Amino acid sequence: MEKEEFFRKIFNKDNDKDTHGAENEMVPPLLALSASEYLEVLKAYKEYVPPSVKEMFMISTFGRSAEDLASVILRFPAYNHLILQRAVFNVLEGWRMVRGFKPGPGNTRLPMDHMPLDVNYGVKEDSIREGMVLLESPEKEGGINKVIVSFRYIDSIDEENLSTEAVLTAEKEQKPWLDGLAKSVKEWMEENNYLRGKKIKPNATFLDTRRQYTWDDLVLPPHTKKDLQDTLRYYFELKERLRANGLPLKRGIICHGQPGTGKTLLGRVIASEVNATFIWVTPADVRYPSHVREIFRMARELAPTILFFEDIDMYATHRLANITNGVLGEFLAELDGFVENEDMLVIATTNDIKAVEPAIKDRPSRFDNVVRFPSMRMDERVAMLKILIKDFPTKGKKKDIIGEAALSLPDITGAKLKEFFISAVKLAIVTSEVDEKGRAILSSAIFRETQKKIELNRERLMGFKER
Repeated sequence: MEKEEFFRKIFNKDNDKDTHGAENEMVPPLLALSASEYLEVLKAYKEYVPPSVKEMFMISTFGRSAEDLASVILRFPAYNHLILQRAVFNVLEGWRMVRGFKPGPGNTRLPMDHMPLDVNYGVKEDSIREGMVLLESPEKEGGINKVIVSFRYIDSIDEENLSTEAVLTAEKEQKPWLDGLAKSVKEWMEENNYLRGKKIKPNATFLDTRRQYTWDDLVLPPHTKKDLQDTLRYYFELKERLRANGLPLKRGIICHGQPGTGKTLLGRVIASEVNATFIWVTPADVRYPSHVREIFRMARELAPTILFFEDIDMYATHRLANITNGVLGEFLAELDGFVENEDMLVIATTNDIKAVEPAIKDRPSRFDNVVRFPSMRMDERVAMLKILIKDFPTKGKKKDIIGEAALSLPDITGAKLKEFFISAVKLAIVTSEVDEKGRAILSSAIFRETQKKIELNRERLMGFKER
């Protein structure tokens, strides 16, 4: 039974006299029905679903039933949430937002749900988390001057499948126009993505790059540092020559060594030095295969890109010992699958190279180079101490103080040497070895006393425990 017929039979008081006779004129409508008609009405009542607040909004806007409207859905990974909305409003520049709301429970209209998102470190821009907006053009554009856009940020409890969508709705005959609008939105997103060239996390939050690092901050054997610098130079400065010679524009480096040897610092240096998109990935960012897939998709969209995977042994261990084989399998596929990783340099770090899956570390087409970050040699300890001590006053010649300290600290990593230096500065402050400005005055005696304290309290000092 049609909905209109359902309502007529229940609410219409002008019953069919030919069927029920004149005596039924004053009988309530339901009681005037035959048993089969009554059952038909009950069935229609049970099956009837009233229009939702979305449908009512569309019907009242266009004066059409939902069946006479057309929609185009644009869906992207969650990191495109803000750029998608920017694209819609820029492509429809000059169109006026007439009204907007968020569909609520019980067919209610609530204020739109908003969400601030990073557009730079410490800088946020408002976005519509969920809501419907009616946009009108002052003049008809191709026969259309109204469009409804529904924005929604789609999340899940486990954050496995995060996405964003915009649904464009207009009259059915305007479907070609909607398709053209969707195409223009996608093109605008590609040309104006504010994340391209930035230093970010996979969730599109920005890294703190207020302190800029240089290659001088990274203390490594000269040949190791040169190899890393050359790889970056070849990749970004000579890529056209690589193309001309038919060489693939994808390279990878695995950096390994004990904690504190400079692997994380390498990422900070590259983020500061290289003019390209930089995406810093930690184990917490790759809990599901879908996370790996979206990270590589993001890197391709924002190319040229450096993907920096920290502690790869946490999610790409040997497959026989790996409880997250889904993540490992997706990682292998994205590194060397059907989709080309043009203009993408992948750098991974690990404290335990033996734990990394052989198909990652031993196959050249995935990672070209495996670089060892060793403990510091004597000349490297001297170089790092020169950097650390340069702004401090000293009691005695800096050269002699640095030489003695470096000689007394064999087989130490950069992180431990920095912690040693901080401990020495604290000791100088506590013992009132300071100048008129309150700056710590460093000396060989302070360094020797610091070393004694570390030896006595080795088990209680972070980073100095015996292995």
